[in-house]
Amino acid sequence: NLNSDGLKAAACLEPAGVSWLACDQSKVSSGDKVLIFGGGPIGYFCAMFSKLLFGSSWVGLVEPSEFRRNHAKKWCDEVFSSINEDLKSRKFDIIIEASGSLNNVSTTLTQINPLGRIVLLARSGESFHLENIDHIITNAIQIMGVRGHLGGAFGRIIDLYVAGKIPLH
Repeated sequence: NLNSDGLKAAACLEPAGVSWLACDQSKVSSGDKVLIFGGGPIGYFCAMFSKLLFGSSWVGLVEPSEFRRNHAKKWCDEVFSSINEDLKSRKFDIIIEASGSLNNVSTTLTQINPLGRIVLLARSGESFHLENIDHIITNAIQIMGVRGHLGGAFGRIIDLYVAGKIPLH
């Protein structure tokens, strides 16, 4: 439908596809605690889909922009302006890096639970330096990159939108 909502939904197809694949490929499921860096369209949809479609038990989002934090509160259990001391004391099953600041992953790497997953989405050209390799190996942590147009994501997103399962607009 090419009404106003349909056009808005079409404009969101690509970031929604990236986000759906990030959640699907990292196997977000009930009980998972998901921390997302970046509250732009991709991070926002990752939060929405983690809760709405994949059933995560907790979603946190780190975003410096107050506007984006306020917008994402609908889908997040907590939002943060930065990595603060409270956030540093927590553990996560999945970290989704959608801000382009790969230092976020390095800073929170030891907070990832055994069998945890790290999803890299943003392309910043920044070098990725890994420390705490023992933590990755000992805990069998997976690191993956995800692209939005692979794996049939666009068709899946369109079907979910048409069925009224996701509010893309």
